[in-house]
Amino acid sequence: MHAALQSIIQFSQANWLNLLAFGWFLVCFKGYMLYAKRMSYSTACLASVLHLYRTEWMKRMLAREMRIADATVVANLERGVSFFASTTMLILAGLMTVMGSTEQAIMVIEDIPFALSATQEEWELKLLLLIYLFVYAFFKFTWSLRQYGFVSVMIG
Repeated sequence: MHAALQSIIQFSQANWLNLLAFGWFLVCFKGYMLYAKRMSYSTACLASVLHLYRTEWMKRMLAREMRIADATVVANLERGVSFFASTTMLILAGLMTVMGSTEQAIMVIEDIPFALSATQEEWELKLLLLIYLFVYAFFKFTWSLRQYGFVSVMIG
């Protein structure tokens, strides 16, 4: 027990800057998500204004008999989301490639004058964080594509 606690303290002392950066990242990531969601309810922002436009659009669509233009608009919106989903897959492929050649990437970064050198473990942990973020983004975009599919069925 004492040895495990000692190794955690040593790890914290050796990597305090990385731990601080990780904590700051988590605060900013989660904080912005909460802030944006709360502000979208009370302040006129792009998300809330677009929600009002979409609601009005759907009300008018129900009165139309021909909904070809509506289906076309949804298909165009879906194409944009599909582009972002495929882009996250390309970024994930690049990150996996860099993960496989960690030593070469570290040597390239060490040639940059203002960059701090990192151990292979630090580099891989940072890459794993990026991989996690882009997997999360991919699933968010995929869920959005599924919702567009539901809307397409409802319009039809």
